[in-house]
Amino acid sequence: IGTQAAERVRIQSGGGISFNGDTANANALADYEEGDWTPASREGTITYSNAKYTKIGQLVWVNAVVTSFSERTTTTDIGVTGLPFQVAETCTGSCVFSRVAYTGDTQIASIANTSNRVQFLTSSQSSSGTWFYLDYEDLQASSSTIEFSIVYRTTA
Repeated sequence: IGTQAAERVRIQSGGGISFNGDTANANALADYEEGDWTPASREGTITYSNAKYTKIGQLVWVNAVVTSFSERTTTTDIGVTGLPFQVAETCTGSCVFSRVAYTGDTQIASIANTSNRVQFLTSSQSSSGTWFYLDYEDLQASSSTIEFSIVYRTTA
């Protein structure tokens, strides 16, 4: 497909589309998908909303709001599982939380790891600069809420 004798879009024989005369199969856009996903908790149960994903090639963007944690006593790192595609390499994203202990600490990031779960990292405001993962025991009440968004690379 072209305009004024210049190729703008090519449908690759091996699948996918490329743009502006690019003939390399490695550069072809071979996958686009969007939909809902089902977050679950590594421990206990949660309620979720706005759990959406978009996959473009090997990049996956997910977001969700998770709340109503049934588990709030263990020292296990909070883990949101059920990601729609396997995580290829650990990466960070953004998150906000409310009604969570350590509200005086600075929230740093959400982390998608190769164990295929999202965890939440904070940094102490003390002079030590200690970083730590939020644990289930850090949740103040069943109404604790974490909203997150992350982009990760998948192997699929």
